[in-house]
Amino acid sequence: MRQWIVFKKEYFWALIVAAVVMVIYGPGLNGPFVFDDFPTFVQNHKFQVDQLSFNSISQALSSSKTGLTSRPLALLSLLINYHFFGLNPFSYKLVNVFIHLINGLILFCALKIFFGLYQLNRPEFLSVEKISGVIVAIWLFHPLNLTSVLYVVQRMASLSCTFMLICFCTYLVIRKNQLLNKRENIGHYFLFFLSFIFGFLAKDNAIVILGIIFITEIIFFKGESNQIISKRLLKLSINFGWLCCVFLVMLIVWKWQWLEDSYVNRSFTLNERLLTEARAVWLYVQLILIPNIGKMHLFHDNFIISKSIFYPTTTFYAIVAWGFLLIFSWFTRKKSPLIIYGILWFFVGHSIESTFISLELIHEHRNYFPMIGLFIAVIGVVGVLPKRYLNINEYYFINYIIILFLASGTFVRAQSWQDIHTLYRSEVKKNPESTRAQTAAAHSYFIFLEMEEDPSENSDNYVRARYHLEQAYKNNKNDFSGLLELIKLSEKIKQKPDELWLSELESRLSILKIDSENMVKID
Repeated sequence: MRQWIVFKKEYFWALIVAAVVMVIYGPGLNGPFVFDDFPTFVQNHKFQVDQLSFNSISQALSSSKTGLTSRPLALLSLLINYHFFGLNPFSYKLVNVFIHLINGLILFCALKIFFGLYQLNRPEFLSVEKISGVIVAIWLFHPLNLTSVLYVVQRMASLSCTFMLICFCTYLVIRKNQLLNKRENIGHYFLFFLSFIFGFLAKDNAIVILGIIFITEIIFFKGESNQIISKRLLKLSINFGWLCCVFLVMLIVWKWQWLEDSYVNRSFTLNERLLTEARAVWLYVQLILIPNIGKMHLFHDNFIISKSIFYPTTTFYAIVAWGFLLIFSWFTRKKSPLIIYGILWFFVGHSIESTFISLELIHEHRNYFPMIGLFIAVIGVVGVLPKRYLNINEYYFINYIIILFLASGTFVRAQSWQDIHTLYRSEVKKNPESTRAQTAAAHSYFIFLEMEEDPSENSDNYVRARYHLEQAYKNNKNDFSGLLELIKLSEKIKQKPDELWLSELESRLSILKIDSENMVKID
C-alpha cells in the first residue's frame, strides 16, 4: 500500500514538473530558427523532400557532414518533423521540449537506482526519491539548458542524451541485479548496446557514456558482484578500460602533429584552444552554479583566446583552480566519493567538445549532459558538512527556492526567444561586443527590408541594419563579415557602398588569415 502511495506521489509531481516545463518554455516555442538551423535543414534543399522514400531519406541524411557519422538519427527526426509540419518552428521546438521531458524522466529513474545503491553503504544518506527529484527538477528548469531545447538543431545533443541516459540506467539495473544476486535478463544487455549505438548515431560524443560508466565502476562498484562469472568479466572490463585510457593518451601524443594541423583554418591553435578551454569550462561552472541569464548568450565569439598560460592572467588562475578542486575531491573521496565522481562526470562529459578537437571554443548546449555531474558533486559536498550545520528541512526548502528561481530565469530567457527581433535585441543588449550577435541583429532587419517595395536609406529597417553591421565590423578587427554585409545592404537600396567600407575591407583581406569561418563568409 505504501509503495502505491509513493508511486502516486511521484506520478503527481512528474505531472507538475512537466506542466511547469511547458509553461516556462512556452514563450519561445514560436520563436525563429537560428544559426546552424539554416545550413542543417532550413536552407538545405536536399533535406526538404516531398515524400519519405528510401532514396529521399538517404539523400537528406547524407546532406550533412557533421561529425563522424553525420548524426543520421537526429537528422531523421528533423526530417520527420519537416515531412509533417514543414518549416514551422513551433513543431520542432515542441518536439525538443518533449525530448527534454523524457530525458528528465529517464534521469530520475537512473538517479533513483544510483542513489539507492549508494545508500546501501550509507544508510544516513538523504532521501533517495527527494534528492533524485530535486536534481531532475533543477536540470529540467535550468536556463543554461534553454539552447539545447529552443535551438532546434541541438536536438542532436538532447536526443543523444536520451540514449546515453537509457544506456546508463540499463547499466545500473544490470549492476544492481549482480550486486543483489538477482537473476539477470539478457534483454538488459541488448538494450544497453542498442541505446549506445542509437546515442552515437544521434551525436558521436555519446561515446562519453562509456567513460561515465567506467568511473562509476571504479569509484563505487569496483568490479564487485555476487555472481562469480559476472565478477570475472567485470574485472576484465575494468582492466580493459584502463588499457583504453592508456591507448587514448598514447594515440593523442602520436597524432599531436596531425591535431595541430587540423587547426590550420581556425583563428587559434591547438595549444591556445586547450588553454582557453581551462577558462571556458570555469565559465560553464559559473553559469551552472550561479545562473545569471545576463551572461547566457547564443554567441560567445568575443571570448578572449588564451595566447599563453599567463595571457590573460585568468588562464593561470583557472588551471591552478582546477588543480585545487581535483586535490580537494581526492582527499574527500572516502568520506564523500560523490564529489570526485561528479567532477569527473563533468570532465568526461566535456572531454570531446572542450579539449583537443578542432571545434569552436564555447557553446552553452555542450553542458546539457555534463552539468548532471556538477549537481551530483554538490550533493557530495552537502554530505561532508557537519551534521550540526545540516538541517534537512531547511536544505530542501532552499532547494525549492532554487528551483523556483531557475524556472523563473528560464521563463524570462524564453520570452526573449519569442520572435527574431526580440531574440537578437536581447543578444546585442547582453553581449554588444559579439560580432555574430550584431550581424544576426542586422539580418533580422534585412529580412524586413527585402519585403519593402522601394527600400531607401531613410527606411527604419535600413538604418537599424546598418547600425548593427557597423558595430559588427568595429567590434572585431579580425572579421570582415560586417563589411561584406554592409556592401550587400548598399546594393539593396541601389547605392554605392561607402568608400571607407571598401578600403577597410581591402585592408583586412590583405592581412587576415582566411580561416574556415571566414571562407564561409566569402562564399
